[in-house]
Amino acid sequence: MSLPQTLPAAIAQAQTATQAALAQGETRLLVELWLPEVKPMPLVREFLPAFIAWGQTGRVVFSDAGGAALARRDWGTVPWRVETLREPHQPGDQGVVVVAPDPAEVAQVRTLVETAICPVVLLNPRLEDAGTVGIGYAGRRLRQEFLQTLVTAYHLRPVEGGAVLRIYPHPWQIWREDSAGNYTLAGELPHAPDGETISDTLNPRPTGGGDFWRGLGQLLRALRA
Repeated sequence: MSLPQTLPAAIAQAQTATQAALAQGETRLLVELWLPEVKPMPLVREFLPAFIAWGQTGRVVFSDAGGAALARRDWGTVPWRVETLREPHQPGDQGVVVVAPDPAEVAQVRTLVETAICPVVLLNPRLEDAGTVGIGYAGRRLRQEFLQTLVTAYHLRPVEGGAVLRIYPHPWQIWREDSAGNYTLAGELPHAPDGETISDTLNPRPTGGGDFWRGLGQLLRALRA
């Protein structure tokens, strides 16, 4: 497992990781490629061919009718159904990919996931920013409970001095970038790292405390001599 060097390589990793998670029976998945300048529409178009076997029993779901109409126009004829969050599941559906839902769609996305009769993949969702929509404590708690039911199949995110990577079923990884632009593995974790963990891994603090106490012990022994 290594850090991808190109966008096509990252998409290929995401496809493989998602298929691996589906094969293990996971049905509520996150796929996150937080890459600068990469827009959701072309990203999902390149991601979907891995699930071409779904055919018309597969759904690509957009938050609004405008996004769905734009996809239909730009993509032309595709094997899967292009729909909105308001459209219901159909008997025999094999999979759903929800494209970049934002905080305003938390309730609708949760309803879709919880009523699904098939696996649901959330591609680049921004649901954790829901504090901006004015929901109260109870709403935030329910949102967090929902997010905790999701499994991250793939996550790739540049951070200052490195990148964070998760490829299901492997651990989360933190990669450090050197001055030449090369990456080396700096650490692995069983869960998603927070900002402090990422910073501490990429910028380890000096470990001079042990030298201080060792030096102090030597001084005390010398004074007793």
